[in-house]
Amino acid sequence: MEQSCSKRVKGILCMKKIFLFSILFLLSACFSERGPTTPPAEVVTTFINYVKAGEYTEADTLFGGGSSLQLYESLQLYEFEEQQHRLVFKNLSYDNIMEAIEGNRATVNLTVTNLDIAAVMETVMNEAFTWIFLDITEQELTDKMDAMIIEKMSADTVPLTSQHVTVVLEASGNQWRIVPDDAFIDAVAGGLLSFARYADQW
Repeated sequence: MEQSCSKRVKGILCMKKIFLFSILFLLSACFSERGPTTPPAEVVTTFINYVKAGEYTEADTLFGGGSSLQLYESLQLYEFEEQQHRLVFKNLSYDNIMEAIEGNRATVNLTVTNLDIAAVMETVMNEAFTWIFLDITEQELTDKMDAMIIEKMSADTVPLTSQHVTVVLEASGNQWRIVPDDAFIDAVAGGLLSFARYADQW
């Protein structure tokens, strides 16, 4: 009798295990099929917050297929030093965020505001123009310009620029990934990319 009961108990426990595993399997399937769990707008704002904090590696992980222009590389186009990196993004902000999702693709519209790099560099270049007539070495000239750039970027009142951008994202598993776009990078960097390309033509 005891042996019969024991078999029945084991049989019931076995059935319950199978039932529980089935439930877990169904739940895992549901979670894997429901797509991205983080809203696309949050992915974009997280990217901007990473940039402002100087966490460029983390920011680049939010791109799909790798960014068309790495943030750090865009800063290097004009040979900005680490202190200047922080100043570039000191005033970075965003607002007017709207998102739209259609299948595996999403768009986030927002206004990005940051330091106007072109305005700052124009002021620096105008003031530094007279230095070329001074009896100083090229290194001394570079040091003076770096000091002036930091001074202008550190001022209490700096020129700002706001750009309305549309960021496209694509679903990749359970995450939204930002589609590489130079216009978005340029807006986040205060027009640095545009200025660097313009400066290359001098």
